Amino acid sequence: MLTSIAASIAVFAAYWSVRWLYFGRPFPLPYYVKSEPLPLHEIFMAAAREIVTNDYNSVVIVLIVLGALVVLTRVDMTRRLPTVFLCAAATALSVIALGNIFYSRYILSQNICDRFHAPFVAIGACCFVVALFGQLQEQESTARARRASTILIICSWLLSAHVSSMAGGGVKSSLDRLRISVEEARNNNIWRLASDLRPYQMDGEQRSQLLVTEAGRIAYYSKFDTIDAWGLNSPQYSESPLDDPAEVARIAPLIINIHGYPLLPSYSYLNAPTKDAGPPQRDWVRMTQAIFKGAVASRAYSVFAVPFSVDGTALNGDRFDLILVRADRPHTQDIEAVILAHRGEALGRADLIGQEVLAKYRP
Repeated sequence: MLTSIAASIAVFAAYWSVRWLYFGRPFPLPYYVKSEPLPLHEIFMAAAREIVTNDYNSVVIVLIVLGALVVLTRVDMTRRLPTVFLCAAATALSVIALGNIFYSRYILSQNICDRFHAPFVAIGACCFVVALFGQLQEQESTARARRASTILIICSWLLSAHVSSMAGGGVKSSLDRLRISVEEARNNNIWRLASDLRPYQMDGEQRSQLLVTEAGRIAYYSKFDTIDAWGLNSPQYSESPLDDPAEVARIAPLIINIHGYPLLPSYSYLNAPTKDAGPPQRDWVRMTQAIFKGAVASRAYSVFAVPFSVDGTALNGDRFDLILVRADRPHTQDIEAVILAHRGEALGRADLIGQEVLAKYRP
C-alpha cells in the first residue's frame, strides 16, 4: 500500500517538475490570481471536505466500494486479492487526495463542473479500475462469480453517473446536460470559425501568429502558433499577463482574439481613458485594454465582432469575441471573408473606432 501511495506522489512530483521547468515558476498563474493564504491545518480541512462532499470524488469512492463487493463475489478468492484491492484503492484515493489538497487553497469560483479536479478524479478512477480488474482477470473463477462481477461493474457505472450529478438532479439531469452540450457544440460559432481559419496557418514563409487572451477554441482548432497573453500556456507571461501595449507591435500577430471581461456590460472599456498603469498586475481588464491599445497604436488592425453562437446577433444579447486582423499580410482579405461568413461584423480600423461602437457588443 505504501508503494502505491509513493507511486502516486512520484507521478504528481514528475508532473509538477516538468511544469516548473517550462514556466520557470512552481505554480500556474491562476494559483497566484485565485489562491488565498490559508494555514496548513485549514488547507487539509478544506481538502477533507472536498473529498467527502465533492460529487465527482464520490464517483471513485463508489467504484472502490463496489470493487470491494466484486472481490467478495469471487468464490475462489485467493489470499492475494484483498491486498491487490487495497493497493488499487490506496493508489486511487491518494491521487485524489493530492489533487484536493492542491486545489483546496484556490478560490474556486470558476471551477465549473469541477473541471479543475477532473484530471485527478479521472486518473484516480483509471488507476483503480486498471489495477483491480487487471488482476481479477488473472484469477480463475466460476461462471457464477464472473456473472456477479459483470453485474456489479455495470451497476457501479450507473451508480457513479447518478452520484456525479446528484446536485443537479440525478441521471436525468446528466442526460439533459449532455443534450444541451451537444446542441451548444452545433451552435458554437467560434469553433467553426477557428476550423475554417486552419488553411491560413502559414503567413508567407513563416507560421501565422495568433495572440489570444483565452487559449481555448480558436487557438486549438485553428492550429496557429499561439501566444497566450494571460500566461496559462506562454512562459513569458506566466508571472504576469501582457501589460504593455508595445508588446503588440513587438509580436505583430496576424490575428488577435480578445475575450472581454464578462462582468462588464460592453467592450467600450477597451479604449476608455486610463490612468498611469503603474507596476504589472494580474488583471483581465488591464490586459485586454493593453492589447487593444497596442492594436490602436500600430494602426494596422481591422476589428470584427464575432458572436459566440451561429445564430447570435447583438440584438438578442448574445456574447461576442473581438477578432482583430492585421491589414498588411498576404491572407488578410481571405481571413476577413471567413470572419464575415461566420456572422462577423466589421467595426473598422482599431484606431478609428469610438466607444459608442464598442458599446453595442457584450463580452
